[in-house]
Amino acid sequence: MVLSAVGFGAVAAWVKGSAWAGAAGAAVGAAFPVLYVRHRAVQRNERLLAQLPEVLDLAARFLRAGHSLPQALGAVAVELKDPARGLFARYVGQRDLGLPTEVALRELADRAGLTEYRIMTMAILVQQETGGNLAEVCARLAAIVRDRFRVRGMIRGLTAEGRMQAAILTALPPALVVLMAVVKPSYADAMLSQPKLIAGVLVSQLIGILWIRRIVRVNF
Repeated sequence: MVLSAVGFGAVAAWVKGSAWAGAAGAAVGAAFPVLYVRHRAVQRNERLLAQLPEVLDLAARFLRAGHSLPQALGAVAVELKDPARGLFARYVGQRDLGLPTEVALRELADRAGLTEYRIMTMAILVQQETGGNLAEVCARLAAIVRDRFRVRGMIRGLTAEGRMQAAILTALPPALVVLMAVVKPSYADAMLSQPKLIAGVLVSQLIGILWIRRIVRVNF
């Protein structure tokens, strides 16, 4: 973040010849790594969540074939791709080192960081305490997760217009500032020379972004 802020700020100050332009560039540069990491984390969570039904189906098949739970979950580390492969490979490694199954499963759910994986872990632990057909539990969980995906897809389709409007409204003010700086630099310089105005704009933009996100977000 520091390197990115210094780089963006130096370039902006050199191009515009203004300390305020450098400060704005530094702010953008500091935010860029955070946004990039957040984007990669969202992508990883989406892939991991999409693999969960396959994880449960594979575990159910191995359990029906007479294998133990560690063997069934270990098959996930062999048969599937990342990120599920790395997640369950670490579970297998912890089990091989003698870590109790309950602790290894809880740590797996914590590393996944997703509600669905915590539900899977709790279902397995409850089944081990009370008994029952674990293969059937895994198969039912897979069906439930697929139903959640279907409903989530319907929700995303119904809210697509609102999310697109939110993206446009969020990007419009910065785009207009850039356009003004290209078409009429004197106007942009006059605006950037007012620190209180810039601070008010940034605060208002942040409030607007949070408000729009609150409106278009559907927790499911």
